[in-house]
Amino acid sequence: MKQARWFVLPLLFGVPAVTALALPDLLSIYEGDSFAKIKGGNCSVCHETSLGGPRNAFGIAFGDNLHTITPLLRAQFPDYFSYPKLKVNENLTIHFSDPEKKAVVVESGKKMVEVEAAEVTVDGRKAVAPKE
Repeated sequence: MKQARWFVLPLLFGVPAVTALALPDLLSIYEGDSFAKIKGGNCSVCHETSLGGPRNAFGIAFGDNLHTITPLLRAQFPDYFSYPKLKVNENLTIHFSDPEKKAVVVESGKKMVEVEAAEVTVDGRKAVAPKE
């Protein structure tokens, strides 16, 4: 029984250390983005406080997106990214949130879609020519 305690005890302290080590890599993904606004950030980029804790809306979306930053994610979080955008009229805004200039995000009302012209897709769905 004594041996089991000595085995479990290091595990209890080791698990939090492993999760804390994940932060610098994820923070560097965000800070490495050419449109990132927050440089030299801390846990509050993705969490509710600078000490971590529950994730904020950006942290949840970033995690749900498998820690990949896309043009759509940038457009959804304008407080986190700075990129060119054009308000065409009251109902239409174009977000040029792709540093590679392969996609744009079109916002109409409260709906956003990512358009990739070279791939002829909208939110990953392929456009088709009408049958004549």
